[in-house]
Amino acid sequence: LSYAAIQQVPWILVSSVGYHPYLEKQVDQVRSIATVPLAFNDNGDRPMPAVRRFINGLIYIIMNFDEWFDKPTLTSTYESLFSPLAAKRGVPLPPFEDAYHNVSILLANSHESIGYPMSLPPNVINIAGYHIEEPAPLPKDLQDLLDGSPQGVIYFSMGSILRSAALKPHTRDALLKLFASLPYTVLWKFEEPLKDPPPNVHVSTTSMEKSSTCFETRLASAHAAHDEESFCDSKLVELFSINVLHRNVRLFITHGGLLSTLEAVYAGVPLLAIPVFGDQPSNAERAELAGYAMKVEFKDDMVPDVEAALVKMMSTDVYYNKVKQISKTFRQRPVPPSDLVNFYIELAIETKGAYHIRSPALEYKWYERWMLDFLLLVLAILVLFITLVKLLVTSCLRRILGKKQKRLAHKKKN
Repeated sequence: LSYAAIQQVPWILVSSVGYHPYLEKQVDQVRSIATVPLAFNDNGDRPMPAVRRFINGLIYIIMNFDEWFDKPTLTSTYESLFSPLAAKRGVPLPPFEDAYHNVSILLANSHESIGYPMSLPPNVINIAGYHIEEPAPLPKDLQDLLDGSPQGVIYFSMGSILRSAALKPHTRDALLKLFASLPYTVLWKFEEPLKDPPPNVHVSTTSMEKSSTCFETRLASAHAAHDEESFCDSKLVELFSINVLHRNVRLFITHGGLLSTLEAVYAGVPLLAIPVFGDQPSNAERAELAGYAMKVEFKDDMVPDVEAALVKMMSTDVYYNKVKQISKTFRQRPVPPSDLVNFYIELAIETKGAYHIRSPALEYKWYERWMLDFLLLVLAILVLFITLVKLLVTSCLRRILGKKQKRLAHKKKN
């Protein structure tokens, strides 16, 4: 935000984890707390019961307190670091609050088919699946392996942070023993060669998770040289097509990262999620609640749980049919997400900030957005009306009672 403010150029924000209240507050007013569960408060209930809404509100209050506590430090850092740069460029440095909310376009890595529908301002664009391309032809040996596995292929990758090679030896050996007992081909993303793997277990050193780097590269080079973009596209196509798009792939064992989840949904492949940290547990929980995944706790002795989940998922078409249904919804869009990215980046540049599609909520103070000033005015008018009615009734009663007392007094005199 600081460089965009100093250079006076549009600020395009990319959210890797979708649209959430922090971002909602940054580009609009927060509308979702009462209707959309936060990541760690989602058990699939729709609509949310009172307890869940209470927890949602409590989490949001804590988030706001944390933001309020950090804001003085952020403001001080912003001013101390960027005031000299702004002075050198001969431009005024806008207040931190103005710069913070000066988002031209927000590209959110989310989609209604795998999350919750939300009220979005026009400058918030869902682009989930932007990094996915249709596959190029596979290397012949891999193509032959997948084509020659009509009984089904299981792809196993725990991402780029948790290396399969770092699993404890007894866990790795137990997994190999489990895979050897299965009537399926297992393609395991492993960072180093495995010694004497079972005949049905094949090691792959590439993975779909690398496509996250490609996503960032493609976004950064949307208007860069064609050769850079083509290189990234070809790498992405190769990496993705190796993993889950082949028709014989029946299950993806994953850590439950968002990109892996999106790619599996796009391909229509069920997930067996073994989440480790971050957003992975909530992604896995949401996928399980949606009916296209099962979740297993990550631990040293997880293999029996993995086996039970594998047997259950591979013995029925329920998970497969469900993810195919969601995949169809995920793919059915009038415009590909990659085209949306290009369109809105160009729109922000050409209109110098895309102010015409920003939420007007940011132009109002918080009490105006909640219409508290209006409610106060209505309350004041109501109090005034009640007071006037009370005074009028009191005056009428006094006059009536006064006349009655005069008549009584007149009768006593007579």
